[in-house]
This record gives sequence, C-alpha cells and structure tokens, in this order.
Amino acid sequence: ALTYGIEESVAVSLLINRFYQAMCAERRWRVEDWREYLQHHPLVSRLIQDLVWLQLDKNGQLINSFRSNEKGYFTTNEYGAEVLLYENQFITVAHSALLSSDDTAQWQAYLKVYKVNTLFDQFSASLPDIGKFKDGIIDDRLGWLMDSFTLRDVLKKLGYERDNSEDGGYFYSYYKYFDSLNIYINIE
Repeated sequence: ALTYGIEESVAVSLLINRFYQAMCAERRWRVEDWREYLQHHPLVSRLIQDLVWLQLDKNGQLINSFRSNEKGYFTTNEYGAEVLLYENQFITVAHSALLSSDDTAQWQAYLKVYKVNTLFDQFSASLPDIGKFKDGIIDDRLGWLMDSFTLRDVLKKLGYERDNSEDGGYFYSYYKYFDSLNIYINIE
C-alpha cells in the first residue's frame, strides 16, 4: 500500500480523477507519450499499475488489454501473457463498454485473484441505452422512490456533488462536471 503526505495525497486524488475522466472520454496517448509521461513518472508509474489499459492500433482498433507491473512489464488477463507495445500505437484506459463481456469477466476474475485494488471501478458499468435519451434527458428512473440518504451515498461514491441549497435550505439536484469533456451532468 502506498502512503502519502497531505500534498501527495491531494495530488494522487487529482490524478485519479484525471484518469477517471480519461476513461470516460476515451482519451488516447501515443505509446511514446504514455511511456514518457506516465510509465516513467515517479508517482504516476505507481498509479498506472492499478488500472487496466487498452492497446490500440493506429486506426483505434483493439489489439490487447493489459496491466503494467512494478518491473515495467505488461501482462494480459490470461495470467501472465506478456504484451509488447510499439510506436504508432495508442493506449487508453479500459472500460467494460470497450471490451467484450468475456474479456470483462476475465479481468474481473484476474483482479480478484491477484487482489488488485484498482483506482476506480472499470468493469461493472455499461453504457446507457441511447434510445432512452429524450431531449438530453434520461428518465427511465422517473417515479422510482428512494430515501435521500441512500441517494446521496450512491451519488457521492460516483463523484457527484450536491447542488447549492435554495430557499429554506432545500436542494434538488446533484451534479458532476467533466472538465476534459466540458460536459455538465445534472441529476434532479
């Protein structure tokens, strides 16, 4: 387990959030840049070991999924199969929406067997049904009942913040802003 002072802890929290946003945005790094700025960075190199990554060809097609280890090797979810990274390829943070259900299940099993505490959950969420979007609103949970504390706890775990209180101290929404995408999500 890594231990950090206050400044490092704040930096780690910010980096984890940036990796999460990179996953959501499907940010791609050229292999050369990923190696230079992430793999060889003294702090970030430790963090990237707790994520699963995707190796993409120059057209964005999936080649492999892998993890980095402390020795600088890259292995797949097939328990030790090694991955080689080449120039003119790209790296992105893995997500269940980008992998087959078999690969997702294999990674979940791998992470459990090797007791890897990932920086955030990469494999339990799926993409929402686009057919449920109406004028930018998803209302498939409209009318469901839940107590406010349960809702608060669920949304806080997902990184949402409570909106400002209105008259009488009431508030009606939670929000999350993805600055790298310039997207503001509001849940009322």
